[in-house]
Amino acid sequence: MSKETGLGQKLRLTTPLKWSLIFVTLGVTALILGLIFYLAGRFAYEEVGGSIEFDPPVMTSIAPEAGTISRLYVAENQVVNQDDKLFERSDPRAGRGDVGLRRSLQEGYDRSLDLIDQQRLLVSSQADQRTKEIEAQIEGLKGEIENLTAQVADTKRIADRTSDDFDRATKISERGFISRNELTDREVAAISAQQSVENLLLSIASKEQEVRALNARVSLVALDAQQQAATLEAQKIEIEARAETSNEASRSDVLAPGSGRVSVISIAEGEPVEKGDAVMRITPLEFRPRFVIFVPIDLAGGVTEGDDLKVELASFPSQQFGLVRGRVTSVSSAGLRRQVGSQGGQGMFVIVHLVLDLSDSEVPPNSLREGMTGTARIPRLRRFGISFL
Repeated sequence: MSKETGLGQKLRLTTPLKWSLIFVTLGVTALILGLIFYLAGRFAYEEVGGSIEFDPPVMTSIAPEAGTISRLYVAENQVVNQDDKLFERSDPRAGRGDVGLRRSLQEGYDRSLDLIDQQRLLVSSQADQRTKEIEAQIEGLKGEIENLTAQVADTKRIADRTSDDFDRATKISERGFISRNELTDREVAAISAQQSVENLLLSIASKEQEVRALNARVSLVALDAQQQAATLEAQKIEIEARAETSNEASRSDVLAPGSGRVSVISIAEGEPVEKGDAVMRITPLEFRPRFVIFVPIDLAGGVTEGDDLKVELASFPSQQFGLVRGRVTSVSSAGLRRQVGSQGGQGMFVIVHLVLDLSDSEVPPNSLREGMTGTARIPRLRRFGISFL
């Protein structure tokens, strides 16, 4: 009887202890599981895709019309100011690969201008040749005039002597020392000598008149050459004006929309473009890289302004460059409906902007480009982690 009572007392003492141990074990287990779920919720995240934007944004210079990039005024990495010339677009009638019409017109204008230049050279050459011929004639006449002038001096001395002889003979004849016939001969000689002087002077005057006439012809040749050159110049100006008029409507300079550095030039000189083609991109000299993500509405509770999120850029894998820290600066208050995936379905998203900080990563500071893609890690804690506590 006493054994049974002892056994019953033993059972009555151990059963509450077992249940206490069971409850304690369950409590500890629940606490451990809660902690596990809390930690899992605290560090779990989902990756949301996004891309880099610049603030202020990168400017894109586009072709205003179809044509050809006939000239680039800038090069990559060059700093430009607002309204600086970036490139010249021409050939609006030519699409991609079709610039023959414009080239043919320009070649025609160039040939006409070359022909006019050749004619001007020919006119100038002919005028120079004719002037040299006339000047040679003038020099010949001047030589003849010098000879005639020398003959005049000699003939005048002879005429003076014959005149003196005639005067002396006249005086002698009055006293009968010279015959009448001899006196007449001396008179004829004096007159003949004087006539020779006069003839020579007339010849000199005639030669000098020819020289004046030839000098006038030189002036006329020069004037005619100038008139022909002026006519050719007027034709050249007219052709250039027609060429300019033909080109003016089809050629335009595209100016920089703002100040910055030319980061990308997509088109080379001579290449065709279509209306709206991006020709170059200009990055502001001072900008802040922002990472823009579209967060599904069911994850939006995991993001608030001031949060630090981890971002991995596709061009800089985290295994090599590490993760980039992004500070949330704004979260849109209203959802945005946009396509989900490639199946055409739609979902609700909020737009989140992050300012990137590269100091904790190995990503080069000047390597970021607008449009670079990546993923941001959105924590699940605010969505469900607290509910496990």
